[in-house]
This record gives sequence, structure tokens and C-alpha cells, in this order.
Amino acid sequence: MAEKRKKLYELACKYDVIIFEDDPYAELRFEGESVKPVKSYDTEGRVFYTSSLSKVIAPSFRLGYLVVKKEFGQYVNVCKQCSDVHSNTLGQYVAWGVMTKTDYEAHIKKAQEEYRRKSTLISETLKKYMHPSCRLSNPTGGMFIMMFMPDTVDAVDFTWKGIERGVVCVPGSGFALDGKKPSHMIRMCYATATDDEIVKGAEIVGKLTCDMIEGKV
Repeated sequence: MAEKRKKLYELACKYDVIIFEDDPYAELRFEGESVKPVKSYDTEGRVFYTSSLSKVIAPSFRLGYLVVKKEFGQYVNVCKQCSDVHSNTLGQYVAWGVMTKTDYEAHIKKAQEEYRRKSTLISETLKKYMHPSCRLSNPTGGMFIMMFMPDTVDAVDFTWKGIERGVVCVPGSGFALDGKKPSHMIRMCYATATDDEIVKGAEIVGKLTCDMIEGKV
């Protein structure tokens, strides 16, 4: 992964393009060694690095930050002012307090352990119920797991059928360059769900793969 990021930066330099690096989940890595962001290779100021505190301090805590070369700052400020005038001051005070007056590192470690546990739970439950022709991603961080299904299963159709059974997931087309192309992958989030909800939801999703692949629905 590190080598790929370094190569990406080298290509950006070669073709003189800007990289916008969105990295909100870096601190939530719970397996393996941390991978340096593309920004760490940036010697020319061509990487715009952005992240968010909503994933690490509290759900829906909508406060992000952007690291750019100083000469771009004035343009970023103008764009920001045209967008929402100003980030909320109370949120900034809360963030400052959390990061300077509490054990922030301990908080992050606790979050990592919780996501590791939930990731294992949803993975093990899905494997118990899903069709053998399906496969799962192996999350090393963050709050999502991906399921890859056979080409005979359309992810959008699968998503709607899942909603009918009480589970919401996101079809892979939502992450594609061309969202109109068929997708056979879904993404599931295990962040805020309780253990019971994770087990119940994973069972529904797993059984739905069997029903659709075997032509029962």
C-alpha cells in the first residue's frame, strides 16, 4: 500500500496534477502497521490532505480540516466562505478540549478495539449464513465491510430486497466512476449497531444471498 501511494504521487508530479486526499479513517486502523498518507511524500505542495473528526471524536461531529500549501490558503478560504461562511465555533472548542484536556490516544485505542471486535463479529456471522459463492473483504480498519457476490446478483436489486427484510446496505455502484454500470458488491457499516443488531442484520443479508443466488426470490 505504501509503495502504491508513493507511485501515485510520482505520477501526479509527472503529469502535473493535484491530488485531493480524503483520509478520515486513518486513525481507526486496527490491524497491521499504519500506512503513511500520500501527503507524507509531498515535496511540491500538490496534495490537498483532508480529514474529519466525526469518525474519531463522536458520530455526526461534523468538523474537518484541510492541509494545503500556504499559497493556496486564500483560495480555500474564499471557497469555504461561499460554502457555509464559517465552521461552527462550539465544535472547534469541543475538539480543542478533547484533544488537549483528555487522553485522546486512549480514546483512539478504545475505538480501534471496538471496531476490531465488531468487524470480527459481522464477518463471522456473514460467513455462517451467506452463500458459499460470496466472499468478504478483510477490514484492517474503519467501520465497513464489503461483500462480493456472483455476477448473477445485481447489488441495487439486492439492496432493495434487503430493505424489504429490514436491512440497509449500500450497492457498489455508489462508489464507481460510472454509477450506471451493474455492480455485484455491497458495503455494510457496523459502526453504531449493537451486537444483537449486527448479528440479526448479517443473518438477514447472508440468507438473502442464498435466496437470490438459488432463485428463490
